[in-house]
Amino acid sequence: MKDITFVFSVGLILVLGITSLDLAIEKLTLSAATQAEHNLPGFLSSYKAAQAATSNDERPIVLIFGSSGDTQTELFKDQVLRSSNVHSIKELFIWSYIDINQSVHKETVRQFSVKTTPTICVVDQSGLEVSRLQGFTPAHVLIGQLAKCLPKTGR
Repeated sequence: MKDITFVFSVGLILVLGITSLDLAIEKLTLSAATQAEHNLPGFLSSYKAAQAATSNDERPIVLIFGSSGDTQTELFKDQVLRSSNVHSIKELFIWSYIDINQSVHKETVRQFSVKTTPTICVVDQSGLEVSRLQGFTPAHVLIGQLAKCLPKTGR
């Protein structure tokens, strides 16, 4: 898949007439970061997408703020978000992974005052933050905190 992405990216660079090698490398790096972001199946890629998903849905939003390349974020993704325990409650929430290094998320990072990664914010349908966890959080702690959020959001 990476080979196809690389060939596609090189072809796109040639088609668009991008001549600056630095710009081309930046675009390839962004493409890799976007792929890494989607390495969490079922996670939306922005707060706006999560808000849109909740417009006809009463489930709370779980915003996972992470940083690409950050050890704690990668451990959290591998050991917690991909665990069977978290998977078992996944349908009760709308999930979104937000890479704080991507400029497209700058406003959301500011809005939620994210200073450390990973940071987990649970937001109700009206946009009110009802819970926050900062730093690496084991799966059983995350699940316990999320369970407490369900009554606060009307479920």
